[in-house]
Amino acid sequence: MKIKIVRKEGKKIIELPDGARASDIFGKLGESSETYIIKRASDIIIGEEPLSDGDELELIKIISGG
Repeated sequence: MKIKIVRKEGKKIIELPDGARASDIFGKLGESSETYIIKRASDIIIGEEPLSDGDELELIKIISGG
């Protein structure tokens, strides 16, 4: 299935197997799941959320400081 990933750096389409979950995108992108929030439409989704072909997900980087 094809998933569109939107980040500050731009957009990218990735291929994932059927039955993939939101957490699977991090391995494909080589990113850590601990540094991003995943947003689909107006909803924040968790790593175990199933994905569908054609989903558009926004990755929002978590910024922390003191």
